[in-house]
Amino acid sequence: MNDFQEHVGRMQSGLKHARKIYESVGARWSVTPQIFLWRLRYRAIYLFSMAGLWLSEHPKDPEFGGLIAEWRDAHVNVGTVVTRNIIAVGVTVPKFTRALIEVRCHGKAKRTAINAVIKTGCELGLLEKPDKNKDEYRLTGTCIDQAFDRSLYKLLTPEIVEFAEFVVMWHSMRKNSELVGTQEESELLGYGENKSLGEDIFYGNYDEDIFK
Repeated sequence: MNDFQEHVGRMQSGLKHARKIYESVGARWSVTPQIFLWRLRYRAIYLFSMAGLWLSEHPKDPEFGGLIAEWRDAHVNVGTVVTRNIIAVGVTVPKFTRALIEVRCHGKAKRTAINAVIKTGCELGLLEKPDKNKDEYRLTGTCIDQAFDRSLYKLLTPEIVEFAEFVVMWHSMRKNSELVGTQEESELLGYGENKSLGEDIFYGNYDEDIFK
């Protein structure tokens, strides 16, 4: 087998592997965007590896979201997952219970740890208990203001914008490929044979010529 044949074999194998991931999440398979993404694979790996770090970084000035940073850092092992779930739940429902936060954490924090995080949130004035006789909590106005400050800080962070642009770029490519494929299948666009060379190679249309 020559170098070209080995290259084609690796390409076909890699695309078949990627197709399994599409199928696992119920996404429509498309060869061309996947070939393009493979060419950018190191860029994708870098951005996705760094995105979590960029998103979890506290604003440099404690005036902007400093109390949330203190709340989160007070619980080194579970602070991030619990406080994020509390804030996410708190902006979608008027009140929430400890049990709901425990469910949302998907086993990543024990009940005692969640109780401790909620207690700290109340002490910092980020959470409040509307009825002392009920196990219900809500975000305070201070918490909402600080969470919004942190959101604005992230939206103005160039690296996060760079990550978001990469995701949207590839999503747009997949969306357009899906639209073209659907229209071609319905005979609403194009005529004759429109497959790219990459698609023909993936589907084995030239296997006899390549591997003879």
